[in-house]
Amino acid sequence: MVHISWIMKAGRRARIALAFALTALLTMGASAASGGPPPSVHALLGDVCASGSRDSGGLSVPASVSSPVAPGVTSYVVNATDDVDDGTCNFAHCSLREALELAAYEQGPVSITFEIPTLDPGYDPSSGVWTIQPTTGYALPSDVTIDGYVGSAPEAGVRSIRPGIEIDGTTLAPLGTTGLSVPSNVTLRGLVVTRFQYGIWVRGSNVTVEGCYVGTDPTGTQAKPNALAGILVGNGATNAAIRQNLVSGNTGIGIRLFSEETSGNTISDNRIGTDVDGSGPLPNQGHGVHFHAGAHDNTVGPGNLIAHNAGAGVGVDGQATRGNTVTRNRIHSNRTTGIVLSAGGNGGLAQPVITGASVAQVTGTACPGCTVEVFSDGWDQGARYEGTTTADAGGNWTFTAQTRLGGPYLTATATDSEGNTSELSDSCLVVNNHVWLPLIVRGG
Repeated sequence: MVHISWIMKAGRRARIALAFALTALLTMGASAASGGPPPSVHALLGDVCASGSRDSGGLSVPASVSSPVAPGVTSYVVNATDDVDDGTCNFAHCSLREALELAAYEQGPVSITFEIPTLDPGYDPSSGVWTIQPTTGYALPSDVTIDGYVGSAPEAGVRSIRPGIEIDGTTLAPLGTTGLSVPSNVTLRGLVVTRFQYGIWVRGSNVTVEGCYVGTDPTGTQAKPNALAGILVGNGATNAAIRQNLVSGNTGIGIRLFSEETSGNTISDNRIGTDVDGSGPLPNQGHGVHFHAGAHDNTVGPGNLIAHNAGAGVGVDGQATRGNTVTRNRIHSNRTTGIVLSAGGNGGLAQPVITGASVAQVTGTACPGCTVEVFSDGWDQGARYEGTTTADAGGNWTFTAQTRLGGPYLTATATDSEGNTSELSDSCLVVNNHVWLPLIVRGG
């Protein structure tokens, strides 16, 4: 059945039987009234259920902006913030847990959206966000999209949207509890996930996590930490896209990837360790991004802002943890360093050396044939990506800037043909078209 949301949670055969009964009743009524061909159950019920149109009992129902539900996708609409599962999901009551229980029965993709009245006790008018405090974490079924975005309708091609649903583990002991355990073919959008052991644990393949706040309050300015990691990607997770999220304020690591079967995942366009605007610190208390225990051939970049974390911006740990590429990001002001390779991580690839620089050109040495990325920074990390060049067979490279280099310090990374990225090079200070080496030693 497509788009028939508000029916009793029963076996698939019972729901199909109900659909045929509804079809028969609607057919008789429509034929008697018009003499024409009867409309389908989808036409008469599906669109109403999918859009959330219903008698709200006089309560204010917010306007939500969600991705359109594609043909052939079953849609459920959550209308309460409690965690009750009373065996039904209907006009009177449908919790997120009930919607997920129904989604587990479906054979095919399911879309879950939210239309919760503002008089619901979980609504906070100061933030415009609805908070769900579950009694246990959520083990999601496969092939489900959960879309918590709210905001204005499109205007002049621009949508003002933000996360509108907070999933808060405050009432649970944080250790041992995962907020959202995510198998394959799942998309999460527009959620605030706070105060669990792990906020989101990606365990399967082809998962997308986008537009979520993980470890902060709904304003994106205060920490509401998850205990060990904001987002965990492991157990053989592959082809995950972690993008356009705010992952900050967590007690441990921002995003952690582990296990030898974990590969092919991409982390892009996130803010990790900053507030929502990227203008102030909201640090994770470990690394911003951490690879270990054999996670391999993953990519951090492009477009991440990784700053102010208590550990490194990106850490790669262990000899089996290889092929992890860090490219075209903004990495700065992390407490220890921008990128750290430990215990043979990424093959211990040697960092490049900057041998000369002006405001227009940088020269240096690196592993032969390696890709070299050049950055400007206020000290010794990589706050601004300047551009890319390639080392020749002798390991020599030159980067010529299209415009004046930002400086005042320049750094560089090298990435080899297997995708291993090095630590950032020692920094060089550009002064009046010349570089002085060495210029400054941290702590000196």
